[in-house]
Amino acid sequence: MTQIHQLVPALHHGDAIGDSALMIRNYLRGKGYRSDIYAYDIDEPVSHEAISFRKKRPDVGANDILILHFALPSGMTETLKNSPCRKAIIYHNVTPASYWAPYDSVLVSLAVRAREELAGLAAHTHRASGDSEYNRLELEKLKYPSTCVLPIYVDQTRYSVSPSPIIVKTVRDGLYNFLCVGRVAPNKKLEDVIRLYYFYKKLFNPLSRLIFIGKTNVVPAYYAALKELTMRYALMPDDVVFTGHVDWSELVAYYRSADVLVSMSEHEGFCVPLIEAMICDTPILAHESTAIPFTLGSSGIRFREKNYPELASLCHRLKEDSVFREIILTEQRQQLLYFTKEKVERAIDEFLEPLIMKIPALP
Repeated sequence: MTQIHQLVPALHHGDAIGDSALMIRNYLRGKGYRSDIYAYDIDEPVSHEAISFRKKRPDVGANDILILHFALPSGMTETLKNSPCRKAIIYHNVTPASYWAPYDSVLVSLAVRAREELAGLAAHTHRASGDSEYNRLELEKLKYPSTCVLPIYVDQTRYSVSPSPIIVKTVRDGLYNFLCVGRVAPNKKLEDVIRLYYFYKKLFNPLSRLIFIGKTNVVPAYYAALKELTMRYALMPDDVVFTGHVDWSELVAYYRSADVLVSMSEHEGFCVPLIEAMICDTPILAHESTAIPFTLGSSGIRFREKNYPELASLCHRLKEDSVFREIILTEQRQQLLYFTKEKVERAIDEFLEPLIMKIPALP
């Protein structure tokens, strides 16, 4: 029986890429394949789910398949190149170095190396998928053979967990809740979310709150700049809340208590929070950049120009116009159908089929 193993540089608990790899592995095991995940760094809560790449390499032969989840430079790139098997990547995109440049030279170097490694893999890969059409198009430009789209596998059943009653009680206090989910990083343009909130609070509703959910230690200088911006706008700590990492019941409570999820991001490879908002029936207001139009489709409230008074007015309309709000939610429910378990598993089969049936020729 063919082995199908995955290489994931870091398997973090609650991370979208790691969770997707686990779902793919479980699906493959259910079909009878021997399938494992190899990772350099493995968080304690998922330590039993992966094999340490530092201690052991996959033992693969000509008929086996090795899949690299690519988002960072690592020694796994060379392992994939040199493995005597059928080779594939799932590309999650790399944040351009320009976003890191004002804050962290190490992250700039990592981004540059990642792009170099990605380009160098094209001649060694039999099959390549992007987790969005945006990513697939980038692979195509780099001359990757046999490209397709394999969306991030989001386990929608996880969001049926009971919302944290403490968070629900705290957040459902009559204030209008803006929500922004994702790591605190420069490409997310969280300063623009703060600006939108400032205009909404000033023009429409002082009884409002902005909640950021996500790790704050990725770029400490950027996080400090955001805190300074809130002070310049005379916003209080209770106005703009940074929660850091939260558990599943807390995350669901925040989504289900939010009046709108806002994305001002200028670079996304997929943007899982959009899917999470669809699952939790939270209206979405999102900047149409990079992969976001592909993930959102025609759903949500999409915009290209960051006109803060106009966007604040749209948020106010979500609050005051229940028919408008329901139209937005209905469109999001329809878009979510593209990311069901059945659709993603069909995409996995389509991704793997050329590798299982026959080794495609390398360019």
